[in-house]
Amino acid sequence: MQAAAQIISFIVSIYSFLIVIRILFTWVSLGQDQFGGLYQTLCSLTDPVLNMFRNISWMRRGSIDFSPLAALVTLGILNTIFTTLARQGRITLGIILGIILQGIWSVVAFFLLMFIILLIVRLIMDFSESASASQYRPLVDSLTRWPIDLAHSLFFSGKSISIRQGIYGGLLLTIGMRFIGGIIINWLIRLLLSLPI
Repeated sequence: MQAAAQIISFIVSIYSFLIVIRILFTWVSLGQDQFGGLYQTLCSLTDPVLNMFRNISWMRRGSIDFSPLAALVTLGILNTIFTTLARQGRITLGIILGIILQGIWSVVAFFLLMFIILLIVRLIMDFSESASASQYRPLVDSLTRWPIDLAHSLFFSGKSISIRQGIYGGLLLTIGMRFIGGIIINWLIRLLLSLPI
């Protein structure tokens, strides 16, 4: 059983690596022209899993496709389950739930960190008077709208505030969510791992 779990874990790791290579080819616009048959083989190997997630409508937001991220997180969770099974020889429902919760939280924590960085960049832009800052301000505003709007509704409901106050509120909210969320998730994971079943 442990040997089979170790082999499956290895295969899942290799497959995840192939998806990462496929994503990198897409980002740097490499593909059929430069690599021909190799790229086609890579696509035929990775498309079945990626297409399962691409068929979920909310995985695409405008020009952004979250399906590769969802596929990698799912494969990461599976890999961790099989690695744990290979190491310990057994796995409980609590361990599986803990691994799944950790995988979901890692994605949420990543996006919260991204919002924190974007809000700091937006705050620097607010203090900057350069032309390049004003050029990218609408893009950063569209990316930071969610935490600023949420902070406005929670902290400043019904009040008119400046953009800087909105940025401070969004920054405070996202930092708090990441810190407090991390504490709660770690507590829940420890609780799940201690379950006897």
